[in-house]
Amino acid sequence: MSEDAEVTISYLILCHDSPDRIVRLVTRILSDDETGQVIIHFDKNSSRAKFNELKARLHGSSRCHILENRVRCGWGQWSLVESSLLMLKYSLDNIGSEYNYLVSEVCYPLTKLDSLKKHLSSNRGADFIESEDCTWIKGGITHDRYLYRHFFNKNNYPRLHKYSYLIQKKLSIKKNIPQELNVRFGSQWWCLTKETCGFVLENRDKYLSLFKYSWIPDECFFQTLVNLQNRTLLHSLTYYEFDKNGKPKIYKHLPVQLVKKHYFFIRKYSNE
Repeated sequence: MSEDAEVTISYLILCHDSPDRIVRLVTRILSDDETGQVIIHFDKNSSRAKFNELKARLHGSSRCHILENRVRCGWGQWSLVESSLLMLKYSLDNIGSEYNYLVSEVCYPLTKLDSLKKHLSSNRGADFIESEDCTWIKGGITHDRYLYRHFFNKNNYPRLHKYSYLIQKKLSIKKNIPQELNVRFGSQWWCLTKETCGFVLENRDKYLSLFKYSWIPDECFFQTLVNLQNRTLLHSLTYYEFDKNGKPKIYKHLPVQLVKKHYFFIRKYSNE
């Protein structure tokens, strides 16, 4: 591809709740980026009525694609990775954008998206993702996230989640880790090249048994597979912040000064 050609982006949006919020975000993205494509996965835990409302309100936009195949998503579980992979496969099979940028319905642009496209153009070929060692994790278990099988949703079944893990640990029932794999961690919000996304999809099944029942695999699956390639990795383009209790900070105003540090989306933004 010519270095002068315009960067093309597919924005993959993990959605779970509010048609109003989703439509606002999609409208902003498609208005800012005239060649941008949007792909939406809407959590199957949300009602069919909301899903139908969302489809009706976004009907007619040729650059907005809403997946009919929906996954029931649970925090800390493989389903968040699975839904992201569904959007990624759709993007590669049907669109073929140069970059795929994963966000959620509670993300929002910090500035006009032409700034994002200029940044991608000036760093063409780089992947934007956190891919760190276990010191990135600030609380809770680290290596045990993937060494043991976490079958139960912690929020829904806290005791089963805890004791099934402790029993495995006591009996030393660990997974076998492929020798070539150096498990890495980071935020799930990334912007990856088409080539890297293809590599992830090609190797998904090879490492599925390791990650499917890991704890919070969205913070290690993509981060680990991307690290297997010899590619330039730059910091994530989505800014996030947690308070001292580990809860995500909610922004009522957009801190646009973060654009100077090469952040172009923010979590979590609400002007409601």
